[in-house]
Amino acid sequence: MSLVNDIAIAKVCQVLALRDIEKGKEKDKYFPRKLYMARKGVDWLASNGSTDATLKGKQGYMVAMCGKYIAEAKGILAIGSTGTTVSAIYGNGTILMPYPINLTVTSGQAGVSTISNSSWVGISGINTVVINGVNYQSGVGFTFNSGTGVFDFSLTPYTLQTGDVITALGFKTIASGTITGGGLSGLPTTIYVSATAGLTINVPATIGHAVILVLRGGIGTGGVITTGSPTGTQVLFDTTTGNFTVATGNEFIASETITIQYY
Repeated sequence: MSLVNDIAIAKVCQVLALRDIEKGKEKDKYFPRKLYMARKGVDWLASNGSTDATLKGKQGYMVAMCGKYIAEAKGILAIGSTGTTVSAIYGNGTILMPYPINLTVTSGQAGVSTISNSSWVGISGINTVVINGVNYQSGVGFTFNSGTGVFDFSLTPYTLQTGDVITALGFKTIASGTITGGGLSGLPTTIYVSATAGLTINVPATIGHAVILVLRGGIGTGGVITTGSPTGTQVLFDTTTGNFTVATGNEFIASETITIQYY
């Protein structure tokens, strides 16, 4: 079991369960919060040096809780053969990619009702945001400005606190016909790679190509850069060697699933 993948699955299952609660299809209205608490328990054990047996037991319990939602979650995250893979939706010369948002609020982001990220610009279709297992609806609990990548929770009102876990699921559109440079045209190639532990993984299939998207366990990164040093959740790509490098403290985990799209 990959811890990163399983946590990503649990986060998406929370959103899916909230969707079904709204539609009257999920009878246990406390299920999203129960799953959130199970996931935070796994997070705590992983970060506090738990024994392998204890962590795997709690991790397995968390995955088991996902139950009927797990196939759909895996499909959304494009990390497995179960369910329908919807890693990209093609039509009218565009590519519509699921874009999960998973963020833990830092002290520098707390104390206000808004939060933004440049990588969120252009995301559409965000109807629900989950904060610490609590459901917030678009237009009721929050607004999202796709043009600026800003979430505003002042409708509630809600003031962000350090340690808040924010989860949402939207879509990003890539207009393949407008991509320029290197003769890029048509639709990109999508591959899935099982990572080795460390700062760098090598993916020979990407040598000589232009990488446009990297997801780690289905989770969006801080963007793909081709020069300089990666910071935060950025990924540095070297088209000559096919190497993907991340920042210290954000190392790849053994068997972590990496989704890569390239031209």
